[in-house]
Amino acid sequence: MAGLHHGATGLEAIEMGAKRIQVDDKKIINCRADLNQLVPFKYRWAWQKYIDACANHWMPQ
Repeated sequence: MAGLHHGATGLEAIEMGAKRIQVDDKKIINCRADLNQLVPFKYRWAWQKYIDACANHWMPQ
């Protein structure tokens, strides 16, 4: 197929019938925590950066 991209570009052909991504699939490299275990942040400055980033776009609470 001409124009079909391969790799992790997000432009690959959609695999019909593929399973949904599970939370356990989203791991941080060299870390035992998943993305959902990062909050609350250990450092006050990191929490403030997170709050500032959230203020820049809509998020459900």
